[in-house]
Amino acid sequence: MVKSLTTLLNGLTPIEILVVGDLMLDRYTFGNIERISPEAPVPVLHAKRIESHPGGAGNVMLNLRAIGSKVTAFGRVGNDLAGKDLIEDLIAEGIDTTAILTEKQYVTPVKNRMIAAGQQMMRIDQEEISDLSPAQEAELIERADSLIKRCDLVAISDYGKGLLTRSFLKALIDLAHKYQKPILIDPKGSDFSKYRGATLIKPNLGEAYRAANVPLSTSIEELAKTLFDQCHCEQLIITQGDRGSILYNASDAFQHFSVRSRQVRDVTGAGDTFLAMLCFAMANQLDLPAAIELANSAASLAVEKIGCAQITLAEIVSEFMSFYSGRPEEVSLLHHLFEEQEYSIIAINNAQATDPHLFYQLNQLAKNSHPFIIYLIDQNSDDLLCDMLLSFEPIDYIIEDRNQLIALTEKNAPSKIYRFEKQHLIPLQLNELVLQSIP
Repeated sequence: MVKSLTTLLNGLTPIEILVVGDLMLDRYTFGNIERISPEAPVPVLHAKRIESHPGGAGNVMLNLRAIGSKVTAFGRVGNDLAGKDLIEDLIAEGIDTTAILTEKQYVTPVKNRMIAAGQQMMRIDQEEISDLSPAQEAELIERADSLIKRCDLVAISDYGKGLLTRSFLKALIDLAHKYQKPILIDPKGSDFSKYRGATLIKPNLGEAYRAANVPLSTSIEELAKTLFDQCHCEQLIITQGDRGSILYNASDAFQHFSVRSRQVRDVTGAGDTFLAMLCFAMANQLDLPAAIELANSAASLAVEKIGCAQITLAEIVSEFMSFYSGRPEEVSLLHHLFEEQEYSIIAINNAQATDPHLFYQLNQLAKNSHPFIIYLIDQNSDDLLCDMLLSFEPIDYIIEDRNQLIALTEKNAPSKIYRFEKQHLIPLQLNELVLQSIP
């Protein structure tokens, strides 16, 4: 059964995700630019504050923690200060780091972003890319067996720093098959055949064109087919920034998912946010189209923030509770949540939302009824009111927009409709709810 957003929000389904990938330290130097250097025609950044956070696969881990997942980190760091800081930061976020390999000859990658006036001005990278040695690879493969056996889903975040060799990837994918665990991959490089057998691969558009080695004039549909033939995964998602995502599978089925346009301040880490939300939703048994809707929303929220931002599930749910224009693609998440399900709708106004008699009636209804949706007749309900309603377990969703209500009920009519009036739930017909103004 499809889990409701409320179930996800409250973390009622405990999950554990193993994140395998290249770990790095993201450093941010914040300051002001007030003059040009006399030594060269370049701006001078007067540093005011320096912050460090886990980056690369570490950012995927932080995003998963932000939305309530248990996370085990599986990767490597150098025996250096950056590696030490990275592990300490992960531990502070409640991430299991016991499977991380500390390699003496390896240098922990550091990316230092210079930021002024809310914009990234420059990035300085310190890294030495090197593949795992055969001995290190064997050690990690031995660790992987028990890690994959106990997790609910495997997420691979490949940043091309040498950890994810072809043979190590094959071992991870084989173990995921052995224990029947989904394995989702954010890829890197020009040859996706190394990911053969994965449950899902998620490149962005630029990565997809490079790996497929086709002209940029190639349609995204042809691009997806070419890439799919190369990687032989079960599902392929190509993300396209503000143009949303495309899903393609072995049945030659394409599905496009739009995304709300946003003020883009920094695209850093948006792909990590997308992967984290996708993994969390799929591990919670949400179907793939609904999972993509949530991942798109999370990534679109992330680009409004500076640096590798972590988006909480509450922010994503708030996004879907905001007023929609009623376009089919914007309400498709609701269709996925309640498709082929029986559900009830209860219409209330803002003033009734805190009436204790309402909660008594909802409790009675929940004992012998299907999942239900609250339809808030009034406009401009504040966030506190919506949060309070969603904290009540039987409520699966809140709708505030009439167009959204129409789009849902046209696709899948509710089994029961009620209006809360004079401390009781009064049965209604669908046309009374949708077509008439309810005081």
